Amino acid sequence: MIDFGLMDLNNSIEMDSKDLDILYSAKEYKSRLLELITNATSRIYITALYLQDDDAGREIMDALYKAKQNHPDLDIKIFVDAHRARRGLIGAKEQEGNRAFYLQKAKEFGVEIEVYGVAVKNKELFGVLHLKGMVFDNILFFTGASINDIYLHQQQKYRLDRYYQFNNADLADSFVKYLNQVFVHSELAPRLNKGEFPTLPELKKLILQLKHYLSNVEYKVPDESPSAAELKVEPLVGFGKRRNSLNNKIRKLIQKSERFCCYFYALLQHAKGIN
Repeated sequence: MIDFGLMDLNNSIEMDSKDLDILYSAKEYKSRLLELITNATSRIYITALYLQDDDAGREIMDALYKAKQNHPDLDIKIFVDAHRARRGLIGAKEQEGNRAFYLQKAKEFGVEIEVYGVAVKNKELFGVLHLKGMVFDNILFFTGASINDIYLHQQQKYRLDRYYQFNNADLADSFVKYLNQVFVHSELAPRLNKGEFPTLPELKKLILQLKHYLSNVEYKVPDESPSAAELKVEPLVGFGKRRNSLNNKIRKLIQKSERFCCYFYALLQHAKGIN
């Protein structure tokens, strides 16, 4: 078992194990994703490296627009990497990338879903959006999976990832507050499915401001009195070399540890880019 005495969980939320559901396959991921979209009535927030213009991506996007049609007040925001969204697949002929797909779907359905392009570096080679998480009403669905044929096991090939469903309103609120504060209200993540995208010089200015902002913000969760809850969940965001709460947490854990285990390996999987 993990000795939580090694860790300073000073910004954590206590939960019962019954409020955590773990999935074990890419097909379950797709099924649960569609289920959560269909059942949402107040908000859907999705972060992913990309939402691809392929069979699986179109199925998810159609489900999102249909949910919006069924619930006009449903707040739907999608955050994807800006660089990845504006280029075609490697080896494919020249194309506008997924942005053209987002624009076409917005025109097709006639209701508004907000798709934001997040650029954390000037070039994709040096860093992309690796923020993980999706919110459906008061559910936080944590996964590193993007949305395309491979991640959703659309054909014969699939890519396995992590799939954790936290049924906790405080965790969901914390993530939504962070996304709105950093990307929406700051106006540092341009819309991909509405209007003109910034020119390269304009985008570089936004990236510079966003990098500074990301280095100084973190998730905030409500203060709680100690209880007999079985789990503690601490949301962490890591960006940059300094004041990187995720990297600092890993380093402190290593310094205090006498034995290594798979938990340390799982943490390392998230210690790159903005996570």
